Amino acid sequence: MNMTSSSFPLFHNLYNETANENLLNYEHQMELCQKIKEMDDEGCEIIFAIIKFYYISIDNGFIDHLPYKPKINKNGYKYELNNLPIKLINMIEKFVNLHNNKIELDKHRNITN
Repeated sequence: MNMTSSSFPLFHNLYNETANENLLNYEHQMELCQKIKEMDDEGCEIIFAIIKFYYISIDNGFIDHLPYKPKINKNGYKYELNNLPIKLINMIEKFVNLHNNKIELDKHRNITN
């Protein structure tokens, strides 16, 4: 990787934790897509940052290019999982699960306070 681990610690943790994982099956891919559609703005912004950072630091892409051929719509960018590297898909899945767990914990804390 080109960048130091201190420049995006979340990325590096996800990268290291998904080192030997395989491609998600179709059912898991559809589940991941649904979770992303339901994700809050903060989560979506972090997913884009993970995609962009992966493109720059792993695939040695240019910082001013949009990575992996997204479609641009009124809400931002839409990526096809087939255009993303397998490792990146697994990193995104891991992040989505972590982020959703954090949101649930925050909701639970707010209810009990």
